[in-house]
Amino acid sequence: MKSSGKPKEKKSHLIPQATLASQILWAIGFYKRYTVKGDSMTPLLSHNSQVLGRRQKRYKPDDIVVAKSVDGLVIKRLTKNFTLVGENICSSSYKVKEEDITAKIFFEL
Repeated sequence: MKSSGKPKEKKSHLIPQATLASQILWAIGFYKRYTVKGDSMTPLLSHNSQVLGRRQKRYKPDDIVVAKSVDGLVIKRLTKNFTLVGENICSSSYKVKEEDITAKIFFEL
């Protein structure tokens, strides 16, 4: 079999930039604004990035979520069995209860 020489495309994990419509929805309370603190989500989200999220009935693996932790609210990627991981290879991972997840992130401002 011949290789096309092109690298395989990876699934995109980018958070879309907020549109005017999503900013209006934030203004009327549909979304809540969160500020990223620290570097655990780099390169996806930088320290002090502003993101918009909202509560969901269910959360699934690969969602970027806001969750309660002993350190306050954290923004991490959700994996199987309600384990939270950062994008930064040096960041920690840990399990949370489903009820500790407060929002799914939808947009970056």
